Amino acid sequence: MSKKFAVFNGNGFPIAFYSEDIHRAYTLDGELITDIVPPEAVEISHQQWLEFINHPDERKWENGQIEVCELALPSPDWNDIRSIRDNLLRKSDWTQLPDSPLSLDQKQAWVTYRQALRDITEDYEFSSEVVWPEQPE
Repeated sequence: MSKKFAVFNGNGFPIAFYSEDIHRAYTLDGELITDIVPPEAVEISHQQWLEFINHPDERKWENGQIEVCELALPSPDWNDIRSIRDNLLRKSDWTQLPDSPLSLDQKQAWVTYRQALRDITEDYEFSSEVVWPEQPE
């Protein structure tokens, strides 16, 4: 099996892979005549190469070995937050109807909850910081 090489960005994520049998040429005597593997490329094992290939953006090179990285999910934007909020409000509309089976105390708990939902876009500066109010029983 031929040697494998990888080039990594400043964060340790692979940005290019090279294989000796494709990117290097030798004479019959074993003399290197063509080498397009960049000097900054690091030799990696076949197993390490497979690990990077099978887990894109989930593995990085750190201190000469592969480290597992958690994929960071993107923060919801304000449109996502409003959509979730509006859906929660719609689902709780029934609690405010005059013929709702709730007691006055229960109804007031829902009023407070619904107001907290409406205030979410005012109470938080960043959408990633939103903490949803707890729904009443």
